[in-house]
Order: sequence, then C-alpha cells, then structure tokens
Amino acid sequence: MESITVGTRSDVDLDALAEGDGPIAYLAELLVALDDTEADIEHTQLIDDAQDSMQEAHNASAYNLLRRESEIASLERDTAIEMVKQEARVLLDTLLQQKGEHT
Repeated sequence: MESITVGTRSDVDLDALAEGDGPIAYLAELLVALDDTEADIEHTQLIDDAQDSMQEAHNASAYNLLRRESEIASLERDTAIEMVKQEARVLLDTLLQQKGEHT
C-alpha cells in the first residue's frame, strides 16, 4: 500500500464562505470553482501551474532511482486538480479553526 487518503470533510457552507473577502473566501471560492466542470481562466492557470510544479518535482534528479524502480507515470491533470483541492481544503479547515469558526 502506497498511501491512504482520508476523505472526511467538515461541514462548511463553501458558497457562503466564498461571498466574503480574504483568504478564507478565496479558498472557498477556489473549491467551489474546482468542483465546477468549467473552471475560469484564473483557476485553469492555477491548475496548470500546480501541474507543472508537481511534474518538475517528479522529474527532479533526486527521484531518478525511484522512477526507474517503480515506473511512475507522468502526472495527469485530474490528479493535479485533486491534489490542489485536497490541499486547499486542509488550508481552509486550518484557517477556520484558527478563527474559531469551525471545530
């Protein structure tokens, strides 16, 4: 087994949070947009940048031995979207906990 992903989520109204200002609103709006099949230019660029960064890390010479041993495939766009969503959700939950708006 390579990894385990915990898919539990806290119960927050992303649409309501997205109406505000600041980092919490931005993350909520990002998560709503990424669930939409027609992402706008800003979010498309964000996913492209994330995918490029992840691919660059994957291609780093430090991982040459691992690539040869496991034949890791190149990063798909859907995988990049899921990773961005996962990290955005963790960051949103952390910010909400810091503000005391969510337990």
